[in-house]
Amino acid sequence: MTWIRESRSAAAMSMKRWGVVFAVLATCGLASVIVVLTSRSFEYFPEGVLDPQRADLDTLKRGWYSSELRALNEPVLAPSAGQFVFRFTLLRSSRAPMAVRIVAEDGRYTLHALELFVYPADDQTKEMRRVSRVLSSQEVDELKYLIDEIAFWDIPTYEKDNGVDGSRWIVEGATDQYHVVDRWSPESGPARKLGERFLSLTGWEFDPMETY
Repeated sequence: MTWIRESRSAAAMSMKRWGVVFAVLATCGLASVIVVLTSRSFEYFPEGVLDPQRADLDTLKRGWYSSELRALNEPVLAPSAGQFVFRFTLLRSSRAPMAVRIVAEDGRYTLHALELFVYPADDQTKEMRRVSRVLSSQEVDELKYLIDEIAFWDIPTYEKDNGVDGSRWIVEGATDQYHVVDRWSPESGPARKLGERFLSLTGWEFDPMETY
C-alpha cells in the first residue's frame, strides 16, 4: 500500500526517539528540541489538551501522536451531531503503533483495526495485520455500557504519569462532543479497561508483553 511506504519512517523513528526526548523534556524542559522534532502539523489534537501544565510537552505529544496516526492512515476525529466514533491508539516504546476505531455507519457499528510492523534494520514500516468487521448488537451494548460505567466523558485527559520504557494508551471519543484520555502504561483504571475492550474486539491474540 502506497501510504505505508510514503510514511514508512514515521512509526519507526518515533519509537526510537520520541519516548527518550519526551523524558528529557519532562525533566529538563528543553523546549528548543521540539522545533526540530515536531515541525509537522498537529491537526489530530486540540492545542493544550494533552498537557495543560506545560506547553512544550503538549506540543511534543501532539506532534508525536499525530505522526503515528498519520502512519496508521487514521482520520482526524472531531465532534459532529449524530455521530459515534471511538478510537483506541496504543503507542509502544519497542513495537510499532496500532489503532482500533469503532464508528457508527448506517445503523451498523464497524470496527477498523490496524497494527504496523517495523523492520529495525532499515526503518521500514509495513502492515502487520488489519481487520474490519461489523460488531454484533451485544458487543455494541457492552461497549456503550462500559463507556457509561467508567464515565468516559468525565475522565481527566491529563495525568502526570510519564515514563520512557512503556506505552501510551490513548482513547478518543467523538459524538456531539470530543474527548481524549491519555495514560502511560496503565495497569488498571478506566483507560486500561476501555483499551483492553477495544483490543479484545479485534479478535487478535496478544502476548502480555505486547500490551504493557
